[in-house]
Amino acid sequence: MATKIMKFKGRSGYAMLYKPDEFMEKVFWKINLYPDDGEIDRMKHAGIKQAKNAKDDDGEKSGVSGKYVTLKRDTEKKFKGKLEEFNPPWIKDKDGAYLVHYQDDGERVGEPILIGNGSTIEVEVEVYDAPPYGKGCRLRGVKVIDLIEYVPPEEVSENEVDEEPEPEPEPEPKKEEKAPVKKKVRW
Repeated sequence: MATKIMKFKGRSGYAMLYKPDEFMEKVFWKINLYPDDGEIDRMKHAGIKQAKNAKDDDGEKSGVSGKYVTLKRDTEKKFKGKLEEFNPPWIKDKDGAYLVHYQDDGERVGEPILIGNGSTIEVEVEVYDAPPYGKGCRLRGVKVIDLIEYVPPEEVSENEVDEEPEPEPEPEPKKEEKAPVKKKVRW
């Protein structure tokens, strides 16, 4: 099978589309997809291994609960001994117009869109033969249908840290009566 382009809808989680993640000496962009009903079956039918290993999320940390798959795009990969560099995934609006994309030289066009957990998205992936392992899957881009914008926590500068009032001292713990100490006896 030649490379096939497929699209899957769902909700987003932990989108890292501008600054790549590093894990086990690999560097890649990624997004967690919490697929809509039936999408995991479509992914399995296409041979996408991530769908077979979908993980459960209770939503406590991410705010999104359900099964999810992590879709990745390597920053670079060797093909027949030649190193090929990949641009980050593109981002489109709900009408299909590019919000963020990359030129051949890697130059970003458009202002970053921070996709928050729970946003409704459609991901586009490349599914390709990867002998002897079966099928490979590479994230191409993300179409944002309903954006929940991620607002990063404010960073505190060193000056702000110095200006904060000192915390009140904690009250001293009450002294408890101690049981008599038993001595070890050598036999």
